[in-house]
Amino acid sequence: MRERVVAGMQSAKREGRRVGRPPVTTRPGFAERWAAVRADLEAGRISRSEAARCLDCGHATLLRLLEASRPAPAASAS
Repeated sequence: MRERVVAGMQSAKREGRRVGRPPVTTRPGFAERWAAVRADLEAGRISRSEAARCLDCGHATLLRLLEASRPAPAASAS
């Protein structure tokens, strides 16, 4: 049984298909919900736990999304 699963995964990779769970960001309507939730978070209207529930994702996933959306810090001219 395991050999067939591994063979199927290798075949899918060779064909260029993604193997594994799809990312949260590819769910239908995610971009619109993310924009609204992010605005609510920045305004302090909802907590991070509430935001994760609104996006139907885990708390750690929300933290990764927030970290990725932050602008990169400017390099100091020291």
